[in-house]
Amino acid sequence: MRMLPSIALAVSVAALTACGGGGDSGSDATKSKRAIQAEAQQRAESMVLELSDFPDGWRASPSTSDKDSADKFRRCIGSDFSALTIIGEAESKDFAHEDTTEASSDSTVFENENQAQDAMGQVSKGMNSPAAEHCFRDLVEKSLSEQESSQGAKIPQYRPSS
Repeated sequence: MRMLPSIALAVSVAALTACGGGGDSGSDATKSKRAIQAEAQQRAESMVLELSDFPDGWRASPSTSDKDSADKFRRCIGSDFSALTIIGEAESKDFAHEDTTEASSDSTVFENENQAQDAMGQVSKGMNSPAAEHCFRDLVEKSLSEQESSQGAKIPQYRPSS
């Protein structure tokens, strides 16, 4: 199968479950435009992970991503997708193996190759910024603190060694 350059595919292994991804969350000023096209939507749906992509022992459940987490993710990486148009997008189910390994995927088809490259460049640049590292750490710590409060468990706080 030939991959078209206008397609951006993101597969995430849940390392930061408090931070979901997505090409279109954030403030209206930084959101992508949407002009979903049937063919592009079918391509996006054909690219996401399915249970048959995993070895025996994995299970699938409905996706638990939420717009609030996606908004937080976009704020952390500081990307501006306002010049981009999404013409197809899909989200996989959540997949898990035992209690420690999780995976999910989403795919986004942009209007053209330049937009796909711009989107991937913005995400890459944002993910590698020191500000994003601090933002993600703060989100994870807040999430762990909320879990600690609701579940009564004591979760040690992460402190970087730098």
